[in-house]
Amino acid sequence: MCPPEGDAGTGMVATNSVAPRTGNVSAGTSTFAMLVLDKPLSKLHREIDMVTTPGGFPVAMSHANNGTSDLNAWVNLFAEFEKLMGRSVDLGELYRKLELHSLEGDPDCGGLLTYGYYSGEAITRLNEGRPLFVRMPDSAFTLANFMRAHLYSSFAAVKLGLDILLKEKHVRADRILGHGELKKRVYEANMLLPKYGLVTFTWGNVSGVDRERRLFVIKPSGVPCEALKSEDMVVVDFDRNKVEGQMNPSSDTAAHAWLYRCFLSIGGIVHTHSSYATSWAQSGRSIPCYGTTHADYYYGEVPCLRCLSKDEIDSVYERNTGKRIVDEFRHMGKDPDAVTAVLCRNHGPFTWGKDPVDAVHSAVVLEEVAKMAYRTETIEPKVSAAPQELQDKHYYRKHGANAYYGQYQVLP
Repeated sequence: MCPPEGDAGTGMVATNSVAPRTGNVSAGTSTFAMLVLDKPLSKLHREIDMVTTPGGFPVAMSHANNGTSDLNAWVNLFAEFEKLMGRSVDLGELYRKLELHSLEGDPDCGGLLTYGYYSGEAITRLNEGRPLFVRMPDSAFTLANFMRAHLYSSFAAVKLGLDILLKEKHVRADRILGHGELKKRVYEANMLLPKYGLVTFTWGNVSGVDRERRLFVIKPSGVPCEALKSEDMVVVDFDRNKVEGQMNPSSDTAAHAWLYRCFLSIGGIVHTHSSYATSWAQSGRSIPCYGTTHADYYYGEVPCLRCLSKDEIDSVYERNTGKRIVDEFRHMGKDPDAVTAVLCRNHGPFTWGKDPVDAVHSAVVLEEVAKMAYRTETIEPKVSAAPQELQDKHYYRKHGANAYYGQYQVLP
């Protein structure tokens, strides 16, 4: 027995997989799956490593030296081809499209076979790595099958160990969680900020929450988006304690934490200094609802809150920023699910949503609405807000029990 360390230790803690009959999976250049046992294994298995939780419960771990390295190499090759053809490459989007496309492959991968071994693999008793891809002349050599084969290969060795635990030893697991998925989603959401022109340099961040474990993932402080990797995302708890990550979390972490504590329905938060929305914030102006584009997304004006007082700024500035948002929404009687954006005076916008990408969606909409409102007032300084009945019609046809916009309801 030995205590967990490195990725194994953080994987247990980050997924709260420290009680018997819980487990977690972490996939990367090496891959492992760990199950916390409710009783000891009956005998030694060379394919299984034994460690313990921080509290001393035995943990059986199927640990593969090889994971996604070969898959990463092929995806980088596809990215190189895209650049050769003169097309810009969003690596996160490329992974997402290829992984989704693999679902269209054959169950047997069309007869394609790959061994993504960059090093020796104890589970399969190979001493050295030799990445290998083979096919028969009549194999169904399609992109979907190719990707499916490489995804299978990334997990094949770990699955052999899990089969021993789950099928042969009948280890019971009530819950097995993936480690790193939220970090990947938050990373991808942060990559959308420059794509939609919402950030300059390091002026913005996205976070996403795991409410079951009261943790959230946020962009590291002061790192430009083009330099980020998914593993750079920082995991913190609601008290702003760093749980995982090499870098310091965003300086706005305390504001995010307060919003997650108080707005219980939100799953992602965005803060930017996008030009038009920030201009309204610096002017101390709420954004009126002048038309149906605004009404489709926000019920009523997007409020601009007062500037923090000197005491609020000098004490716990970032936490007080989040607290001001929550307090003002409650004072105004605004539903954070109906108005998913706010302007902090002399500062900038915060938006939120059901997940990190949805929060980015709101940030994009807010910037466009702010731009339209500015142009509207430039053309007609005496303009009035859209009629309330028109605002109601557009908001409620997309939101609420009787919504009929889109493909989920039968149109009247």
